[in-house]
Amino acid sequence: FFCSTTSTTSDPMTQLEQSVEKRDYYDELGFVDVFRSPGSLMTFNIQHGFLEAIIRGFRSGFIPYAGNGSYNQLMQCESLDDFKLCFQENDFADVLTTADVQTKLTSQVVVDRVWGKFVEEFQYIRNQASAELATFLHYIQYEYMIRNVSFLISGLINQNDPLELLAECDEMGKFPRMRTVLTFENEDDGLKKLYRTVLIDTPIGKYFDAFFEKSGVIRDQNMDSFRRIFNEQDIDLVTNTILRYWLEDFYAYTAALGGRTGEMMKELLEFEADKRAISIMINSFNTPLNEMAKQRERQQLFCAFGNLYPEGIEKFKSVTDQQALGEVLAGYKTYDKMWRDAQNAASDADDVADQIQMELEKREVQLCCDAFEGQSHLACFYAFVKLKEQERRNVFWIAECISQKRKDKIEAKVIPIFATQ
Repeated sequence: FFCSTTSTTSDPMTQLEQSVEKRDYYDELGFVDVFRSPGSLMTFNIQHGFLEAIIRGFRSGFIPYAGNGSYNQLMQCESLDDFKLCFQENDFADVLTTADVQTKLTSQVVVDRVWGKFVEEFQYIRNQASAELATFLHYIQYEYMIRNVSFLISGLINQNDPLELLAECDEMGKFPRMRTVLTFENEDDGLKKLYRTVLIDTPIGKYFDAFFEKSGVIRDQNMDSFRRIFNEQDIDLVTNTILRYWLEDFYAYTAALGGRTGEMMKELLEFEADKRAISIMINSFNTPLNEMAKQRERQQLFCAFGNLYPEGIEKFKSVTDQQALGEVLAGYKTYDKMWRDAQNAASDADDVADQIQMELEKREVQLCCDAFEGQSHLACFYAFVKLKEQERRNVFWIAECISQKRKDKIEAKVIPIFATQ
């Protein structure tokens, strides 16, 4: 008998690549959508009761407004190192203590660690979810996936380092075989090949398909048109157009679910569509999108649903300044109040955009907090993600004000979560 002398050890890098490939393979199998109702009050808990209980337990992990480890304590910090002490009193106890001693603590490092903890919680929920809930969570992730892919394509066209681009992608938006986007070749038919061989098979391929078909870039063989669309100036326009397709699809999906989930998600997503429309309008002033030739492109960014649709969205065609926008919003009680509150709080006309964004975010927090009051529905999972986004904005703002020695500005943009509940 002869014994093989071949070594069983292999290159560590090869083992890592095989591990990543294996994980991507099984993750990819998980992106199988189930389009049916999650059940009623009588049957919901059979499949989803455990994870609903977990997500409601995560609710207690939000930074409180007052007390130990609260926003009030964070506002009193003299430096970012003091955050470590404050975090010992809340759900982020180990977030900063595990940071590398040689790593300089910055606002971005702090917020990345805070967001990273949330991503771990979300991934735990997603990995445990099945059937209807898994599909629902996929739809939530699609938003981040779209942003990641747009960011990668734009960076590659501008010849940025692929690995650096991948490292900067949001963990929430990473999906199986996302690395294959890096195979993009910056040549005449590079984006066309990327679309046909990579993007079309990703979970968000259908949204890019809708955008490419409507814009006609797939039929165009000239790489210059791709660079024009995905350059730094237009990348936000592209991303928001694709996000519109996603949001409309998400709205149709939740409406088809029906029941309590359909009712609550209708309110949340209609507000999201209105919020996007108002933000796009006020941020388009003094930009090319406000010009007559570009207003048609601006209209294409708005979703075909929401409280502002269709009358308000149609009136946006003739809006070119803040006064005209306020006149349109005056026909909607909720948004009229927000607009007037924003104007009263603004120091000047240029500050109105920031203030209306604050009012919209306050309303979003209120709606998401209310979503936790009902039971046996999926809306609380969406609300949890949106509230975590607001928590990230809160922590970043506090950290930035402390870093820049502007503690007097902190309270202006911190929106408490579950403050009165």
